[in-house]
Amino acid sequence: MRCHHRRTGYVFNEAVPSDPFDAIHALLEENSAAALEQLLDRATGSIREPYAADPNHAWYVAGDIYVRQGAFALAQDCFLNSLDTRLDDVDSLVALANCASALGDTAVSEKYLRAALKQSESAAVLYSLGNALLDQGKFGEALCYFKRVAVSDSEIYAMAQRNLERCHAMRRDR
Repeated sequence: MRCHHRRTGYVFNEAVPSDPFDAIHALLEENSAAALEQLLDRATGSIREPYAADPNHAWYVAGDIYVRQGAFALAQDCFLNSLDTRLDDVDSLVALANCASALGDTAVSEKYLRAALKQSESAAVLYSLGNALLDQGKFGEALCYFKRVAVSDSEIYAMAQRNLERCHAMRRDR
């Protein structure tokens, strides 16, 4: 799009947003319900155009909105749909695990995190798996995953160190 700056007379090409998700992400900051309405056709249970061109991202964003609203079961459905479109999506596996934990099913959370671990040994996966194990009272195994979190990811590393201390304390208390 050609634009003309009134004051300077300069003519330039203004970039036209090519990613329809930019509008959704911007709307998320203001009104997550409106973003969800724009993204998801609840009557048909499908993603609206133009977002359907990237169903993995669209379902993930819808799931994220439901998480923000505390609707973890609906979020799980969205993350499963996201995963159906890309089986190697580590972010969807971790999100599913977090929903399962929020719903009190740490064994299912562990299952999703072990699947994620086969694809990525990121700090988030290691830390989350350690938490799922800690929540189940599997302190020794949880310790192993917290210890594997890299120092280079300082925020997650600090949380893992705190949980290492918790694991040691809980093992002593047994």
